[in-house]
Amino acid sequence: MRYTELLLICSVLLKLRERTLAQKEPIDFGIILDSSDKASSKWQEVLEFTTSLVDFFNVGRLKSHVGLITYGTEAQLVMDFKTFEGDLLTPKNVKDYIQKVVPTGGGRHIDKALKLANERLFTAEAGMRVNKNDIKKIMILLNAGKQTGPLGSLTSLQEASKPLRNKGINIYVVAVGNKKDIDEDELVEITGTPENVLTTESFDQLVNLAEEVSKVACGGKTEYVFSLNDIKISIITC
Repeated sequence: MRYTELLLICSVLLKLRERTLAQKEPIDFGIILDSSDKASSKWQEVLEFTTSLVDFFNVGRLKSHVGLITYGTEAQLVMDFKTFEGDLLTPKNVKDYIQKVVPTGGGRHIDKALKLANERLFTAEAGMRVNKNDIKKIMILLNAGKQTGPLGSLTSLQEASKPLRNKGINIYVVAVGNKKDIDEDELVEITGTPENVLTTESFDQLVNLAEEVSKVACGGKTEYVFSLNDIKISIITC
């Protein structure tokens, strides 16, 4: 092993304990963040979850590309797949950008977020790599409760998410709240399968779920690399 490689490994070991490193294969992944009043009150935890996803999905020019949408009463495209390109597409640049995102507050119109993701994020115009079938397309939606709004104005979540699934987008939901707050049937309408729904009762557990949803999105594959004392390094492989 070359000296420079040893230094790099030691640097990683100093920073990580029982930590799973980024997956190997490139992915186009969209992060859809609940920024309603409830989520806004725990916004720092939401941002930590989001930046952890950036680490796990190995962002870079020839690696994974990331887009971001927030939703409350309205949905907002914060970052598409072309916001950072070339050498500017680095984990640091993306995470610094994410840390500046502010919540919109208000209600929780999940259908608007799904519609926006289909029309303005998962498109060739927004930088999705449509002609590369070997690049997975993944969407991770953070949810802090049931959809809100006048019934007549809402699109069913099954209908709103169908165009995304028709494009081959694998959708995962991370839901925060107790059984009273969360409608699991509603979440399955979004993902198409209960296996793609992960739940927690606390925003404090979101960072841990970032690793879990990364594994689920990659088929649960974790390649063990090495360990030293109480430090374990592994890589998620998609």
